[in-house]
Amino acid sequence: MSEKGRICVIGDRSLIIGFRSLGLEAFEAQTPEELVKALANLGKDDIALVTENLLTDLDPGVYRDRWIVPIPERERTGFGASRIKRMVERAIGMELR
Repeated sequence: MSEKGRICVIGDRSLIIGFRSLGLEAFEAQTPEELVKALANLGKDDIALVTENLLTDLDPGVYRDRWIVPIPERERTGFGASRIKRMVERAIGMELR
């Protein structure tokens, strides 16, 4: 029997404290390098909620085969929204406009 995937949060301390209080596993990361280290703790079936600022400068190859959901921030770059849109399009098999 396979183990179910976890839902984890990766971001700055102020973000992860709230999610930890909800019982989710959380990893602190301030830089893309720290994000890569945090991703190394995740299994293939785990889902990671990650602040979009950590993803914008990261090579997509690092997280391409992982379930990464960007968390949009106050200073929105549009990266998070476009990534979520692509994930939905992939899931339903059609382009959204």
